[in-house]
Amino acid sequence: MFWNNSSTSSTVERGPEEANNKNEEGREQETGEPSSRRAKELDSKISREVLFQRANSQISGNEPLSCMKSFDKLLGCYSVSNQIKAIYRFGNLDYERCNHSFRDLKFCLNLKYNFDNSDPQDDQQSFQWNLRKAEKVFEAPNSQDVWEARAIKPLDPTLLK
Repeated sequence: MFWNNSSTSSTVERGPEEANNKNEEGREQETGEPSSRRAKELDSKISREVLFQRANSQISGNEPLSCMKSFDKLLGCYSVSNQIKAIYRFGNLDYERCNHSFRDLKFCLNLKYNFDNSDPQDDQQSFQWNLRKAEKVFEAPNSQDVWEARAIKPLDPTLLK
């Protein structure tokens, strides 16, 4: 081939057991952090993201918890055109995205039913909603794994109106 066989690290030369051990050791050496430290960092990132979500919803003046948006996403997911598009692209119906939309709607309706939102200072509905959105941000790898989020003080909401 185009490369030198002695410099490759394929599983053919070393065997599958050695390749798996090297990959696991490489991951251990790359991270090198105890899981408790990573959990604390994740908790701090989630708490910062919750504050950002709450400040963002106050600045824009939008209702942070709207079940209509979740319902619209669910209906759009089950529409005929969306399912035909999923069959064309993936070869089957797109149930995973529809299940995700259904879980969002179910979570939203449970929040609306379970919490009293009469006190604007103690708004548990929007806090739980923003907490869930913040946790979703860190479920998969994202840019904050590489870059540190810049601390920006939110603007006064009265200035924007």
